[in-house]
Amino acid sequence: MSHPIYKHVGSPITRLIEECAELQQALCKAERFGWFNYHPDRPERTNMDDVRAEMDDVVEAIERMQEDMRQIRHEHFKASNVQSKWRAACGTSKRLKGAV
Repeated sequence: MSHPIYKHVGSPITRLIEECAELQQALCKAERFGWFNYHPDRPERTNMDDVRAEMDDVVEAIERMQEDMRQIRHEHFKASNVQSKWRAACGTSKRLKGAV
């Protein structure tokens, strides 16, 4: 789990990759040492608690990634629409005649 002050540090892609890796690590520890085992430094949290927390972080990172992808798509189609209108106004096509 990341500290709240680092919530928006890095790109959504990087955050999602990192959260997936943390979930993988938590799952491996639960599988290896047992779901109800715990780290000696944190006896109040079981491996199952850690897996659940990491799953929540992955879901949050996926939601942020989806939001970022919607924005990217919106910007892409907005730019494409502007280019199409410009081409129509200028009477040009995507490919110039005689171009290779």
